[in-house]
Amino acid sequence: GINAEYGHTVSTSLRVLFFGPEQDKEINFEQFSQFLTGVQRQCWKAEFDRYSEGENYITDDEFMRLLLRRTNIPDIRKARYIDRLEHRPEHTRKRILFQQFCQFMNLL
Repeated sequence: GINAEYGHTVSTSLRVLFFGPEQDKEINFEQFSQFLTGVQRQCWKAEFDRYSEGENYITDDEFMRLLLRRTNIPDIRKARYIDRLEHRPEHTRKRILFQQFCQFMNLL
């Protein structure tokens, strides 16, 4: 943006990425959309990795915790949901892969 104190344009990393070092390039909607999709996917990957503990999946318990973090449900109700999940038989538990997680997040 323009630095009001000095009256000149400041080149930011994104400005250079989108418009080049000389600010003489253009970015079209497709390129900008791909950029945003990539940023969103990286954010999801960081969140997924926080719950996956180095595995290539998260458990459905972890998925529920991740979703509950995004809600305005009171903590006491969240605790009840989590308690119910944790007391399910082991054979009913599922694994969620990153691709499945992304498909769900795209619905939100």
